[in-house]
Amino acid sequence: VTPSLSIAPSSSPVCKGAQTTFLASYSNGGSNPLFIWKKNGVIVPFNGSQYTDNTLVTGDQIAATLVSNATCRSLDSVQATPLSLSVTPQSNPGISINSTPVVTICKGSALYFSTTTISPGTAPRYQWYLNKVAISGATAPSYSSTTANNGDTISVQLNSNAVCATDTVAMSNKVGIIVNNLVTPTISASASSTDPTKVPITFTAMSSGGGATPSYQWIVNNVDVPGETGPSYTTSNIRGGDHVAVRMQSYAECANPLVITSSEIVMQGGVGIGSPTAWRGALAVYPNPSNGRYYISGEQASLQPGETLHIEVMNMTGQRVYESELKPNMNQGQWRAEIELGSEIASGPYMLHLSTRSGMSALLPLSLQR
Repeated sequence: VTPSLSIAPSSSPVCKGAQTTFLASYSNGGSNPLFIWKKNGVIVPFNGSQYTDNTLVTGDQIAATLVSNATCRSLDSVQATPLSLSVTPQSNPGISINSTPVVTICKGSALYFSTTTISPGTAPRYQWYLNKVAISGATAPSYSSTTANNGDTISVQLNSNAVCATDTVAMSNKVGIIVNNLVTPTISASASSTDPTKVPITFTAMSSGGGATPSYQWIVNNVDVPGETGPSYTTSNIRGGDHVAVRMQSYAECANPLVITSSEIVMQGGVGIGSPTAWRGALAVYPNPSNGRYYISGEQASLQPGETLHIEVMNMTGQRVYESELKPNMNQGQWRAEIELGSEIASGPYMLHLSTRSGMSALLPLSLQR
């Protein structure tokens, strides 16, 4: 019989620092075969069919000889083909969440977390955790949520299949979440007087939820007043029927909405240009002159519930150039309607005729300036 021998590592690749076992496959070794193992030409103290080493480096050569005691053997010994090793460095899988240790958000805001990994392998697996409890379905390398609560913590686990990984499971850093409640800003305006003859008149904003440095903008007849950006506004240039309001930009953390506008203060008397006839209560048209868009407002009590407003605009020859039937908007004791004259109507003086089914009517001059 002819003895034979071959050797191979029990696993591939051979990882640096890991314990690697080399196995001998042989035949016709007899009842008591002897194995001589060599590392880089030097005999090592192993005489069985396996050799184990954890100090291997690239370039090491492993060889083995089988000494047979088989009956009728053609050879006393046979050598295996030596192995010249390529040793793969060990990898240390890791994962981190790309975030500061604590994240502060407003309630209902979206959270998004991405990750950075080390040695994830070719088919890594992820599992996100909320307060140390696995989140169902959260198995992607990133995670988003809009339902975070104050005091929650987020972390993620990586399961790596990297070659020669020292540990296949790695846990990320933990991110804490602070959730602030939403703030609803409010604003209202008051006037030292609504009588335009008692000038100067001071308008004052009363607000909440504006933060440490809210900004204001005073508005007269839907037009921002240049430079009037403080919490109060004093003017002597005011007319009967003018509408005054204030807009606030909130800088409070988690303010929603960020910008709000107060209800309008309507100055007593006056109608811009002209005066009403056969009309109950105050009536105003503004801005007047205008580039085509006008607002008409009056006291809510002047109209019956559900009553509509018939509107006509006529040129100075009595020709009707605009007509509509509107149901005014009601708000805080006032009603308001809006009309817009089309671009086909030329600049010039016009007359506005208002009427209701309850018998009220008014004829007011309009000035159109394009």
